[in-house]
Amino acid sequence: MLKRKRRKINGNVLLIHINSFTVEMLDDLLTNYEKQGIKFISFPEALSDDVYQINPNIVRDRAYTFLNQIRLSKWLKNPDIVENLYDSLPEDELNQLCR
Repeated sequence: MLKRKRRKINGNVLLIHINSFTVEMLDDLLTNYEKQGIKFISFPEALSDDVYQINPNIVRDRAYTFLNQIRLSKWLKNPDIVENLYDSLPEDELNQLCR
């Protein structure tokens, strides 16, 4: 059985596209993150983690998180829960909202 070493990453990067939907939802989004114990740090502080020195070289038709791109670059299969999430996303509808 393959054992993976897990470690905490100093920070994740949240990319937010500016549009009318964002204007309406941003305060609720950030408030919900804070209620879940998310701590906001600066972009340079997040990028100081060694993980962000990795270029996974993953190009796909659909969007993937950076950490998921790293998993795929190491030929590791997505857990079923991740695959199910990506399969459930209405990407065409989301793309229309983000224009």
